[in-house]
Amino acid sequence: MSSRSRLAWAVLMCTLGVAAATERADAARRTRTAQTTLASDPEFRVKGRIKVQRQEATKKLPERETLEVSLSRLVKGGTYSLWADDPTDGSESLVRIPPYDFVPKGNRTAVLRFGGTSPQSLPFGATLADLAARRVQVRDASGHVVVVGPVPAIRAVQ
Repeated sequence: MSSRSRLAWAVLMCTLGVAAATERADAARRTRTAQTTLASDPEFRVKGRIKVQRQEATKKLPERETLEVSLSRLVKGGTYSLWADDPTDGSESLVRIPPYDFVPKGNRTAVLRFGGTSPQSLPFGATLADLAARRVQVRDASGHVVVVGPVPAIRAVQ
């Protein structure tokens, strides 16, 4: 390969590398994340967190919104359910989000993920803006509230 060909090849590789780095940086700027810690009943001592993320559409991917509920210190073999305010009915009552009765993994943890690349949509077919500040609860099989907290608000992508 001649020195001119090597130079052309190097310039091409640098250009492609810069383009790829720019796309990653642009994608990072278009992603917004917020999270909140859930309050636990002292009797249960469960740790919980809600994380929301919005990623703006790119040339290759559509807009994605995700809501993730992470729990730890659950009772091994226990059954739990997820409850939330339904923004579509206008009431303050909590509604069970089916089909989410779940049993923690062997390490007593559970992660429930909605939206994004998961096949499930966000609860109630709502957007993150609709769900912001709405209450979420995790209850055990007896109906006791194990953790509770609001869905965090996410700021708009500029």
